[in-house]
Amino acid sequence: MHALRSVSLIFICLILAACNKRTIVGSWETTSDVNGMKANQTMTFEDDKGVTVNFKASGGKPPFDKMSLTINGKYETDGKTLTITPDTMKVDGLPDQLKAMAEQSFNAQKKPQSGKFDWKSDDEFTFTPDEGQGKGMTATFKRKKA
Repeated sequence: MHALRSVSLIFICLILAACNKRTIVGSWETTSDVNGMKANQTMTFEDDKGVTVNFKASGGKPPFDKMSLTINGKYETDGKTLTITPDTMKVDGLPDQLKAMAEQSFNAQKKPQSGKFDWKSDDEFTFTPDEGQGKGMTATFKRKKA
């Protein structure tokens, strides 16, 4: 009987530990101001290490005030660093010439992007890119509620 209680207690502890493990899987949102333009960003992380990043601009100067882009790729995290390796990008809301320039720039710089990753709670984390336009700028992401 004592052995059965011990096994039950261990099983309950394992279940509770598994339930309390933080997971990045799901959708996360942030809003920031970039050069006088409001930027809404959603990142969706999948179980298979796939990631989709959606960016929507508003309130800036034309033609960038209606720009949106979607990046698909893969991600890795060790709990301290988040690395996103882009694969494809789709740009909308820009004239064809600017869209082509953005896609050309993306393809020329298609490499893993890493940064500091820090959990604030089960439903909030911060990300600070190590390079690129956002280098050193910390964004706070909150879990998107269904």
